[in-house]
Amino acid sequence: MRKTLIALLLVLCTTVGIAAGGADEGGAPGAGAAKTAALDEDRWGGIIQQHDKPHATLVVRKGNEDKQVIYNDATKLRSNIKKDVKIDALQAGSRVLCVGKFDAQGRLVATLIELQFPVPNR
Repeated sequence: MRKTLIALLLVLCTTVGIAAGGADEGGAPGAGAAKTAALDEDRWGGIIQQHDKPHATLVVRKGNEDKQVIYNDATKLRSNIKKDVKIDALQAGSRVLCVGKFDAQGRLVATLIELQFPVPNR
């Protein structure tokens, strides 16, 4: 009897889980694809160690690990305080959060670089 109840409960939970997962598909066209694309992006955040403007690269350190971040004309620049940020604001010692995709060499090709300023306590 106990095994039957456990099996029934397992089937019920699985059915409810599948039904809840499929309920999200009725939204706006393309909304599911946008969610999936956002989840597929890689992130790397830390302190800029080096900014090489001629080669459009940053070296960003998180903990003891450095990663090279590549940016281009399509990369959006912003900050947590103001929307428009110029490339000159990306200096060694600045904290950034970079979003994009890692390439085969382990470099992050950034679609977004956010310059993060300390926010005062309110």
